[in-house]
Amino acid sequence: MNNTSGESHSNFIPLRAILAPSILLAVVIVFGNSLVVLSYKVNNRLRTRTNAFLVSLAISDFLVGGISLPMWIYILLTEFNESHAFKAVFRIFDVFAALASIYHLTAISIERYVAVSRPFYYKCLSSFFHRAMITSAWIVAGFLASLSSVTNTTAWISRVYSTILFIGGFIVPIIITVCMYTGVFSVARSLLQRSPPRIASQESAKTLNQYYQGERKVATTVALTTGLFLVAWVPFFTVSVTAAYCYHCLPSSPDSLRGLVIIVKSVHYLNSAVNPLVYARRDREMKRTFLKLLGLQSAVCRFSNGEEETPWGFPLRPRY
Repeated sequence: MNNTSGESHSNFIPLRAILAPSILLAVVIVFGNSLVVLSYKVNNRLRTRTNAFLVSLAISDFLVGGISLPMWIYILLTEFNESHAFKAVFRIFDVFAALASIYHLTAISIERYVAVSRPFYYKCLSSFFHRAMITSAWIVAGFLASLSSVTNTTAWISRVYSTILFIGGFIVPIIITVCMYTGVFSVARSLLQRSPPRIASQESAKTLNQYYQGERKVATTVALTTGLFLVAWVPFFTVSVTAAYCYHCLPSSPDSLRGLVIIVKSVHYLNSAVNPLVYARRDREMKRTFLKLLGLQSAVCRFSNGEEETPWGFPLRPRY
């Protein structure tokens, strides 16, 4: 018995070795996404329709760093011997945060397509449309996540749930997102290459051209965020579906299997820390607000010497 215990402890030394990076990652996730939310609150120029989606996405990422990842760290500390109740709660929160993120990205892709393909119709949309899409993302994510509490009753139910989660929570949103961004770049490219429209003034034509360039810039930014999300979550869903339908296809060694799980979980948690960096890199106004919140006034002054830019390049964007 003592030998077995000692061997078990030594096998988990690699797990304990990742605790410090995991704790640091949780801090970075919470800090970075808090900056996004605070920037939206203190800077009126950032209160655009698209940024409302990005802030809601940041909140879902905040939940990852503030709840899901700390619970995962506890699981590592207990060497995967956590209670059944704790495991159930962890799975609900983990699935909820993941689905909320991908549904927000899907909603943003739809919003971007409408903004580029029908700009005047988009201007007339009320804020209710955007709030309804954001609310729907949270509700659907919460509903699907709550079902995870009853999926461990039988192997058949677990397989059905894994399939629903894979299709409804990954495949369908990714297909929609890819189609929307394909349309966004196609419309934006054709409009920018087209001869200037015959409108009232040359200034109006310039403004419209700036609008399309801004929309394409935002589409590029959010498409990058979606691409990173895809890279982060494909391994996780691959392992999940494989576990449901072909468990023997996974590593037979318990230590190897746990190592695989740790890797795929770490990768998708890392995604929640990347998004704020993408926003700051692509949006000058958000970057400027980040610097102000961090008290880097000299950097703000040096950064502000450049050309003034409307947040996300939206000269025609109404705010609320």
